[in-house]
Amino acid sequence: MTPTPSGEVRTISPHGHIHWRGQTYSALFALAHIGARVTVEPGPHTEEIDVHDPAAGRHLGTTRALPSPTIPVPVHPSSP
Repeated sequence: MTPTPSGEVRTISPHGHIHWRGQTYSALFALAHIGARVTVEPGPHTEEIDVHDPAAGRHLGTTRALPSPTIPVPVHPSSP
């Protein structure tokens, strides 16, 4: 039997997103696993996580954090 990865368990959202430690991560491969329970671990770079199938014990892929939404700064026209 293949060992289960030791990461934290998460569920892939209906949009293929994974929420972990205050960030939202996304990758195309996640769309094929919507609703699946997966384990996540820190990836090779700070903005990435590795995603594993705990039942099969295989690496599904590496995802990147989505950019944080920015709040537009109001623009005030200069007065003459």
